[in-house]
Amino acid sequence: MVAFFLVVGLGCVRTLMLFEDEPHLVDDTAPPDSGIPDDTSDTDSDDTGNPDTSEPDDTGDTGEPPQTVCVAGSADNFAIPHARWALAVLHASRRYDDLSDSVLSLSPEWFLASAWQRTGFGCAEYDEPWYLSEPWSGPLGCMGIAEDTTWLELMRLYPQYYVSDDYSTLMTGDHIEASVMSLAWATYVNHALMQRLEIDPDEWISASKDPHALERMMALHHFSGPWAWQASDVVKKCPNDIEACLTGETLNHVSGVVEKMQILSDAECYDEPLTTEIVEQYLEELERLWPSEDWSAIRAAALPAVTGEGFAIEAPAVLDAIDSELGVRLRCPETELWNWYLFSCP
Repeated sequence: MVAFFLVVGLGCVRTLMLFEDEPHLVDDTAPPDSGIPDDTSDTDSDDTGNPDTSEPDDTGDTGEPPQTVCVAGSADNFAIPHARWALAVLHASRRYDDLSDSVLSLSPEWFLASAWQRTGFGCAEYDEPWYLSEPWSGPLGCMGIAEDTTWLELMRLYPQYYVSDDYSTLMTGDHIEASVMSLAWATYVNHALMQRLEIDPDEWISASKDPHALERMMALHHFSGPWAWQASDVVKKCPNDIEACLTGETLNHVSGVVEKMQILSDAECYDEPLTTEIVEQYLEELERLWPSEDWSAIRAAALPAVTGEGFAIEAPAVLDAIDSELGVRLRCPETELWNWYLFSCP
């Protein structure tokens, strides 16, 4: 996976500390019993015969500091509701690294801002500032994924993961992981289906002078579905000022997501230590979404990465371990996209 995250737009993961030493070169050309004499002694020395007084390398077996990440943890009227949220949005944002040739890439803060704007993290009872006088009224789960639009397209284009009967069990209630990951997959669906507007999605987004064209378009489709009628107006009339073609609740959602990303871009980093219980629950929820994976192997890889050093260090290590055994990758559904819509992968 990518060793660190660069700033993308307003809300991307900000790297706390990541330095890379020059690779250590090892002469492995001589086999163990090559007959080459061992000219070292208990005291290493340089060419002059002087003892080696260099400081020992204390950065670990690899000689490199661990990778660290910064996911928005606390800001005005915001706090990460639960460590599982931090893991899920970071994991979802890393899935875009699976796409080799696409401008599609959304930060953890985009997912957090989307949930904050869409549902107010109302899929469960969290601490301040997420106390609600009553539960969020919609049955759309943590991310507000609609059954009759977004879920329908997920079933069509990713039938190996999504079936009709799973909606209520995966989306309704405190199922952070399935909701966030499903939104990541839905953004690819929404991105691909922009071809219905007779454009190349990557070229259109890249040409837009709106610095947050991607985030706004994905927020528009998240709120209104893959077939949002406003998208046609945006593409034809407002490529450089997307919000100028939006009105009402759709405008409120899109502008609210970008405003909240700005708040999160200045947030303090989340760095509470992970626990084995948190990671176990995280894996249990992912297993609900992807039951065919080898979860025994995934658990065996992931749990040793829980060290108590704090989220900034532990999360990349845990997710690297999960992904080393997890077969699921974000991909273009080439066959399904063609069979349903006669579109090729963008």
